[in-house]
Parts: sequence; structure tokens; C-alpha cells
Amino acid sequence: MLLPSSWVVTAFSAVTPPNNKPTTATSKTASIKKTKTDKLNFHQVLQRVGKTVFRPGGSQATEILHAWAAADFHPNSVVLELSAGLGTGGMALADQYKCHVVLSDRDTSRLDQAAQMAKERGLDDLVQVRPLDMRTIDTSLAGDEHYDAVIVEASLTHMPTAVKTKIFADLHAHTKQVLLHEIVVLDGTTPEQASAIGREVGSSLGVGFHPLTLGEWTDLLEQNGYQVTHTQCGPLQFLNPIHILQDEGLGGMGKIAWNLATHADLRQRVLSTKQMMESHRDHLGYIILRATTTTEWP
Repeated sequence: MLLPSSWVVTAFSAVTPPNNKPTTATSKTASIKKTKTDKLNFHQVLQRVGKTVFRPGGSQATEILHAWAAADFHPNSVVLELSAGLGTGGMALADQYKCHVVLSDRDTSRLDQAAQMAKERGLDDLVQVRPLDMRTIDTSLAGDEHYDAVIVEASLTHMPTAVKTKIFADLHAHTKQVLLHEIVVLDGTTPEQASAIGREVGSSLGVGFHPLTLGEWTDLLEQNGYQVTHTQCGPLQFLNPIHILQDEGLGGMGKIAWNLATHADLRQRVLSTKQMMESHRDHLGYIILRATTTTEWP
């Protein structure tokens, strides 16, 4: 459970600001105040708070997902991460398995930050960045461009089923393995409930929200030439403070705590969204899934 606002104000206010330079702090504060929080989508809100990792099941779920395909990761492997953002998951993969990772995203500013992070971590020989809109794989990737795995985390849930279908169909020509980490509609949820929850959550997040059931995620991949080999579902963790600490580290957690304590608009948006997501904990969770194909390329 995320910390209540009263706790944030009293306890987090004791945290030393991540940057003590007055000019920088003043500039950041002014920047935050210029944009009304209610006009930002929730992803942008979390960015302003200081969150860098956006995974429904947290870093632990991503580690399990990577482990399922560990036998396929070696120094000659090349993995593509779609909609990678800052690419923390891809960097962790490169660091652990010493394989090559291409971080792709349509937001070039985030890719620039990812490239700098990879350099700071000594991974610039293994990690590359590439501007790419995952919705245009059919025209953006060359016909003979193949990857040992493609990773998709926390991005497909926001897209309608027709768009998801096209992405998987396009991927089939470029990879034999898909590693997926998204939001799932849990068993026992009726289609009517799922539809209503989708509208409510989408409105609150400020983005499209189209999660699928385990069966629907599986069918979507199998209809596009893949066979699902591993799945795991569990409770959503991306706003759980314990998992935030695991994802962001002590320094990142301190930055987030400071921003929540000092910016009431951001704090209220995070808390209200956390409460709303908690109200649907019996209907929404995370899913990690591995799917492969035996297709032979020319």
C-alpha cells in the first residue's frame, strides 16, 4: 500500500532533497508548477515524481521473465526491447547475460537519457538505442532483421486489440521469441466488469487502457504464429513502496519521497490513482509470458 499523504508529509519531509543547489531546485519546482498535473497522463506524473521503472509486476517479475529465456542469451545474442523508455530492464539483461540489447522507443529524449545511463554503467558496448515506433515494425525493420528475443513491457496494455494483433503479426518475421510483461484481467472478472474497469482506469491514467485475460493474451500470440511456453500472474506492484525501493534503489526512493512530500498536486494524483487501482485488485494483476516459434528464416 502506498503511504498515506499525512505520512508522506511528516516523514518524507525529513528526507534531504536529492539536489541541494538552490538554483536547480528552484528551476525544477517552477517546471513542475507550470503544467497542471490533471492534464498529464499518469506515466508523465510518475516521471515528474522521479520514477524510472514502469513494470506492472516490478523488477522481480522482469528477472523471472529473463530467466525463462536465459539459455538463449549469450555474447552473440541480440535482443530488441520495444517502447523501452529509459531501458532499465534491457540494461539489466545486458549486464547479467552479456548479450547485446537494442533499446527502442519513439521518445528520443528518453533514449538519449538511456544511452547516457548505459555509458555511466559501463554498458555502452552492449547497449544501443534506436528510435522506433512499435506500431510501425512492418516498415521500420528491414526484412532480414532478426532478433534472438523481443521484449515488451508495460506498453501493449494501452493499445486496442487490433493494434496489439498487428504488432505481434509484424514481429513474427523478426523474432522467434517474445517476452511479455503487461497487465492482465484476472479470472472471475466478467466482460462487463472488465469493460467498466477499462473505462475507469483509462480515464484516471489519461491513456487508453485495454488489458486482456490470460486466455486472450495467449490466443493473441498463438493466432500470430507463437506458442506460449511460460506464464505467471500476480498482483500489481508498480505503486507498492517496497517494490519501488527494489526498482529505484535508496537514492531513487529518496527522490520520489521528496517530490511527493513537496508537491501536493503530484502527491494527490499518485495517491488517488493508487487507491483506484487498489479498488480493482481482485480484477487486475500483472502477467509475464514467454512465447516462441519454430519458424525458419531464409
